[in-house]
Amino acid sequence: MKTARHSDSLLLDEVRKHLAFREVWVALALTLVYFAVFAKPMSDVETRWLITQHEIYRMGNIGVAFMLITTLPRLVTCEGDYGTRALICASRHGARDTFRAKLGYAAVYCLACVLLAMVFGLGVSAGGYGFKGAFEPVAEAQYYSVRLTPGLTNIGYCLLQYLFFYVGALYFAAFVLLVAALTQRAALTVGLCTLLYVYGVLCNTGVMVPLVGGSRIADAAYVLSLLLPTGFITHESFNALYFDPHFMPYHGRGGGGDLGYVWIALLYAFAVTALIVFALWRVYRRRDRT
Repeated sequence: MKTARHSDSLLLDEVRKHLAFREVWVALALTLVYFAVFAKPMSDVETRWLITQHEIYRMGNIGVAFMLITTLPRLVTCEGDYGTRALICASRHGARDTFRAKLGYAAVYCLACVLLAMVFGLGVSAGGYGFKGAFEPVAEAQYYSVRLTPGLTNIGYCLLQYLFFYVGALYFAAFVLLVAALTQRAALTVGLCTLLYVYGVLCNTGVMVPLVGGSRIADAAYVLSLLLPTGFITHESFNALYFDPHFMPYHGRGGGGDLGYVWIALLYAFAVTALIVFALWRVYRRRDRT
């Protein structure tokens, strides 16, 4: 019981400390403005739920990625900024308990960001037609073949996409924290992670082909982007079509993939996130011993 109270106290300390950073509130304000400007209530048209599905990632991934890139680095670098490393190391399990609290807070923070995106994505879009047909079977699917999603309703399909979105946000957040731990510079971390995000967007939109001057190089760059966190937070990596053994980059995009292959993307995301967390712990512990 005492250990649980201690863990809760550390988690709350991380919450208070992170919310005290000015950039968190600036990023939140800018994200809210972005969502408010680009959120579009859909009219009651035949393809309303298909458009709502598209809104999940058209607008949401930019806002969530922006929040994670601009605010999470300070979660790791703050001890160096404030000179509190020695205080953490004074306790026998100070580094371990603080690290767990940071991870717990990062997971909750990712969930809060995704829920915020859901309010302005699913909430505003489907709210325009009063969530009409929410519990009807999926008639059209943005990413997967309808015949391969038996039993899913329109609202259930959208919630499934937000679950994938959260997994991608966790992967992306773990990467941001690792870069911050390695560089110990919040501004440098923001710059590097922004470049990674832009790289993923360029690959996903096909802009990379004219930039590199060859389709083979563009294909390789695109496949690489599917393995990086940007591909997961933009949902591109969760499109089961790309994990089909017969997948070819840039061919048949937008078609209906087999939802049965999505477990590969999920397994990969969880495995790599776990490896990143392990590497983050090694860096964090070594840093606090110096």
